[in-house]
Amino acid sequence: MDKKISRLKSHYIICGAGEICWFIMGEFLEANLPFIVIDKNQEFIDELTEKGIMALKGDSSDNKILEAAGIKHAKGLLAIHSTDLENLLTVMSSRQMNPDMRIIAAVTDNANCAKFKRFGTDTIIPVSEVTGRRIAAAAVHPTVTSFFDIDGRAEEGISGSVIEIELEQGSCLVDRPQKSSNMLSKTGATILCLIRGDEIQVNPGLNERFREKDRLLVFGTIAQINEFKKLACPGDSASKEASGLGLSRESLGSLFGKWQRRAKRSINNISKSVKRRAPKSGHRG
Repeated sequence: MDKKISRLKSHYIICGAGEICWFIMGEFLEANLPFIVIDKNQEFIDELTEKGIMALKGDSSDNKILEAAGIKHAKGLLAIHSTDLENLLTVMSSRQMNPDMRIIAAVTDNANCAKFKRFGTDTIIPVSEVTGRRIAAAAVHPTVTSFFDIDGRAEEGISGSVIEIELEQGSCLVDRPQKSSNMLSKTGATILCLIRGDEIQVNPGLNERFREKDRLLVFGTIAQINEFKKLACPGDSASKEASGLGLSRESLGSLFGKWQRRAKRSINNISKSVKRRAPKSGHRG
């Protein structure tokens, strides 16, 4: 495992366990992105490493732990601890060690967003606000929401997703009009949007010549998107061997369920213990 970690390049560092972590790992597994998890819970780390997922026990704000996770070669870091303080300390340490990588942080108190921005967070996710907007959208625009919702698509048999791809030199799309690459017929994936600096083009024309560093929003099934990435991003180093992932999303879901059941038993045991210790009600004469 140590050798695999030392070979990590252009990977993501996930800092913090919990339910959010499981969903992120599921998405990364499906997209075949290399990642490593950092958390203080030894049992959680052991479970992941037994399944072939790279993980380190420790404090994610500790420079030595971050260095061991390959932060200098990381593409991004996700701070998703349960407290804003842990996430902020992680952001502060990681930004100093890698000024160029993308940092994403979950924030529970919106009043702390400015602090995260000040210390170099690229994307701030205010958890309560995002959840509230998502619930409201499901009420106001139920059809649109269910179409773009991963779990909803699975239930309804619709398997589609939107991802962002940045074009690099050597891509079959660079310096060529879109129609000559014929990516739709080759992969089945559709280019929804072109982002070039501050310019955004929805549904770019067939004569549009893409450039290096252009970002594309691509829609399709996971298989279609993976095929699109193979052709459009030949230098992409993300692979199952590189990420050390021999685990399917279904297996990860099973492991997540196991942890949920274990947490529920722990809560029940604590509840029973509290009830046993609680003084019996009644009037003392």
